[in-house]
Amino acid sequence: MIKKMTTGKHKGEYQVRIQPINKITGKRESWPVAYASNRSNAKALERQMWADYEDGLQLADGNAIFADEFQKYVVHKENTISPVTYRD
Repeated sequence: MIKKMTTGKHKGEYQVRIQPINKITGKRESWPVAYASNRSNAKALERQMWADYEDGLQLADGNAIFADEFQKYVVHKENTISPVTYRD
């Protein structure tokens, strides 16, 4: 969902929010809200959020093994983590 904010701290920005349905539990998940400066950036951000969800970065997966999920996260964030931290 993309919504232009008219009041508050993010006035004039576009709020981007997705709420996918968890395939395991069947419940709607809430992802963190993000903000974009214009509508085209908001659409790109929404597509990226859905791509992350489809790539398996669900916030809650009842059958997930912690070590496997943590490894997925580290590989996904490899470019943003310093080399020393990544090595550790």
